[in-house]
Amino acid sequence: MAHNIVERMKQKYSRAKVMTKKNNVGQIPLAVPDILTREFVASKLCFIFDDAIVLDSKFNMVAVNGDTAKLFRNTSSDLTGKSLNCLSDKSDLVADISQLLKNGYFRGESFELKNAHGKIMKVKLSGIYLGLISDFNEFIILTVKDLSLTHRLTKKLKTKEAILENLVYRASHDLRGPIATILGLVNLAKRRTDNGEIDKLFELIDSHSKLLDHRLGTLVRKAAAKELKVDSHF
Repeated sequence: MAHNIVERMKQKYSRAKVMTKKNNVGQIPLAVPDILTREFVASKLCFIFDDAIVLDSKFNMVAVNGDTAKLFRNTSSDLTGKSLNCLSDKSDLVADISQLLKNGYFRGESFELKNAHGKIMKVKLSGIYLGLISDFNEFIILTVKDLSLTHRLTKKLKTKEAILENLVYRASHDLRGPIATILGLVNLAKRRTDNGEIDKLFELIDSHSKLLDHRLGTLVRKAAAKELKVDSHF
């Protein structure tokens, strides 16, 4: 897929060396420069690979996707031109990536990188020499996945699952009693012919219905409070 996109991009912009502009006189040829420059290609690669850092053959950052730059608490312009080593406390990050790229690509390798504030981040990196899928041999595509965010979301999901399990457990015990009582009273009412007894049974049914409603409301409020606590914590 990436190969097809790159090839279409090349064809489209190689034909764009001469454009026409219509004015009151008619069609006037408008010469434009060849815009398929190194910087242009790098920026488009960041658009295609939305979590990417584009490196040159010396592992300097040629372009950085905006969202990826934000992940490092930085901007694309600030990172562009710098060595990949600036994202790590280890001076041999470039050597590690170079070794992983000895077969042309690698996938899902864990690294500890740092953001602009010096905070360590756990990420997974995947990389490929663009020359494997096109004739742009000078670029390396590095994609970044934030494992810290994945860990936080997984923890939040597990907490919410625990809240749901607790709600189901409480519901099965706290709600079952009033429901069973109401069902029993309804059966008794069906067998009675004395209006006085039936009225008393309906009073009991009404009382246990209110108890059921109260317990249900309590469970809902507790679940909402725990949910709010989880969301505020994360």
